[in-house]
Amino acid sequence: MTDDQEAWQRRVQFDLSCFSDPGTQVGCVEDHRNLIAEWSMHGRQREATFTYSVAAGLRVKLREPSNEKVPYRIFLSELADLRRVAQMISQSITSSLYIDVEACVDDGTGSQGHVGSAVATLANLVAEDELAQTRLVVLNGDAGAGKTQILRELARRQADQFLRGEATKLLLYVNAQGRALARLDEALAVTLQDLRAGITYHAIPTLTRHDLLVPIIDGFDELLGVSGYEDAFSSLGEFLEVLRGEGQLLASARSIYYEEEFFDRADHLARTGQQAWSHLQVEVREWSEANQQEFLRRRTQAENLDCQTAQQLAAKVEGVFQANPEFSGKPLFYTRTVDLLLRQPNQQFQSDLLTDLVSGFLERERKEKLLDQRKEPILDQSQLRKLLSEVALEMWTIQTRELNPEGIREVVELILDEMDLSPESRQVVVERAPSLAFLTRGEGKGIAFEHESFFFDFLAQAISVSHFDSGANLRLMLGTSALPEDVAERTSLHLARAGALESHEGLASLVDQLSAAGQSRWVRTEQVRENAGRLVMKFLTRYSETSGLPISGLRFTSLTFPGGSLNGVILQECTFRDVAIRRTDLRQTRFASCEARNLTLKEPKISARSTKLELKGLDPIRDVVGIWSAERRDPIYSPDQVLEILKECGISIPERSAPDSRPPAEICELMERLMRAYRRANPICTADNTLRSLFRDPNWPGLRDALLEHGVVTQETRGTGGKRKEFLRRQYLPEQIMAGIGGRQDVDAHIAEFWRDLAAPG
Repeated sequence: MTDDQEAWQRRVQFDLSCFSDPGTQVGCVEDHRNLIAEWSMHGRQREATFTYSVAAGLRVKLREPSNEKVPYRIFLSELADLRRVAQMISQSITSSLYIDVEACVDDGTGSQGHVGSAVATLANLVAEDELAQTRLVVLNGDAGAGKTQILRELARRQADQFLRGEATKLLLYVNAQGRALARLDEALAVTLQDLRAGITYHAIPTLTRHDLLVPIIDGFDELLGVSGYEDAFSSLGEFLEVLRGEGQLLASARSIYYEEEFFDRADHLARTGQQAWSHLQVEVREWSEANQQEFLRRRTQAENLDCQTAQQLAAKVEGVFQANPEFSGKPLFYTRTVDLLLRQPNQQFQSDLLTDLVSGFLERERKEKLLDQRKEPILDQSQLRKLLSEVALEMWTIQTRELNPEGIREVVELILDEMDLSPESRQVVVERAPSLAFLTRGEGKGIAFEHESFFFDFLAQAISVSHFDSGANLRLMLGTSALPEDVAERTSLHLARAGALESHEGLASLVDQLSAAGQSRWVRTEQVRENAGRLVMKFLTRYSETSGLPISGLRFTSLTFPGGSLNGVILQECTFRDVAIRRTDLRQTRFASCEARNLTLKEPKISARSTKLELKGLDPIRDVVGIWSAERRDPIYSPDQVLEILKECGISIPERSAPDSRPPAEICELMERLMRAYRRANPICTADNTLRSLFRDPNWPGLRDALLEHGVVTQETRGTGGKRKEFLRRQYLPEQIMAGIGGRQDVDAHIAEFWRDLAAPG
């Protein structure tokens, strides 16, 4: 048996084991250069003969009357009954009024990438075959930008094409938003159960590797923040490892921060760190004026409005978004504004648009639906808002976005105990609770908020009302999961309206509470610190915007500022102790006469022209790990450049911080280019056309030898499109590798020796 035949035998046994019944094994025997496999599936003994040739690949003959040989992919597709899965997908994702929007592909070059229809762009990417390694395509966009609608429409269209024989692969939509799931396999299992599919999640990696299935993870960043980072990062990393460098995944994310964190950690948290992946970003564009007009036209037609009424509606909608231009490009806010004005033409819009929409729909709910026997409203708007806030808090606490109807009623009953209602009115509210405004049937059998933006707003109100009264409650809430940036933003808004951020003393009190929460020592401490840091950032930004004053004398302790922005904030004579600032935008931030004790800056975004970093005690070599300059697209690690930019920003550069020896500038520049490549893929292929300028650099052969000699990278060969090519796999994170460029003493010994070797004369 040849090496290729042995490899196929191992693959066949592995693939069939994913479909075979629990407790059974796959038997394989060789017969005249053929492979005969036996396995048990759904209680029935199955047998097939596999033949391999270089020209035709692996083909399969089942022991059935036809004895027809079929390609291995078709065999797997029929084994998984993907046609039935396609039918279930098509039925479960109903067609709606979908307005196609544009998306832009980020190709990593810094230039304008391909721009086109979001659905068509993603479909074309998914259709690509013979990728060099597993590719994760991430669709980025803010809450309300329409990511979920795009992905569901894409999955529905692909299922229909599969049923018509126009596509050979399926897209499996997995809603990971806010589910009580820490592992990807759990999310896959629930999705397959909901579809009543005849396969289990064990088969998903096999179907993905053979390009028969592309999982869509809607809520990639939330999945990474659930139930502790290490478990979630490890789970996704292990899934990539099982794919063995084949197949694709498609995901959505609001926050690029979690994508960067995942690809930093993925290899190191898997079992062996042998994944082979590449990363591609696709950004959802905002609705254009043409998109808005098309939606309005189709909506007014569906409502059978006459020409005059339609024109009046269009004028009102235009007026709303002239006053709220930042919301006009987000489909959620545009469509819901139209919905509200159709039902309440006299609705007034006075504050921020989300608040106005919530108030408008709540007012309609209480005046038209929640009525007593005399047809009078039972609750006022604040009471109704309280009910929905507590429902959102319950979902957050138990880490789900859905509650069954009885669960909704139980939450509402508890809150009604605080209200003076007659038994009859109380019964009306309890019975109608599962169908209150903003609630709808979810993906499963439960009740969910109709959109994450409304869920975020009600959750933020619940947090602002109750969780800053008790340190224990605050710590538990912060340790639940990764707090979305939108929730932190809305929490700061609700607290500001309640007067908690009117004074410097109020701001200081909130910062002290959040700092105290991060000082605990338990399994979720890092989660608490990041969530606390995210809230602190929003509080600082809102106070600065409303007061226009610098913030002085605050003590920030045991916090992590994760991504986001502190632009516009001026901090004077503040103290930072045990604080990490990770990939945070500081381009318009000023630290004046501040003190740093164990403060770490990891790849902050700064500008030499507008960032001020007067941070006494900050060691620019020890405490700063790369920077993103306003003038550059990728992080800078070169000591000379980093120190020069930091000095311009006001950091004092002591003599001891200047590195004594360093490699030539052209070697440092080549290493930075290599690290940029490793931020988007691992391993990288030396035959990759997009990297040809790097590998053709005259300094590359010597650098490659040094990387391999010191174990910074390892060499491997992989088959791509039938050809074997060389790949180089990094063994450390990019920032760990580049940290040794300045002669730091706290880096890995192999990295330190690597840089000393590069710096040695000759």
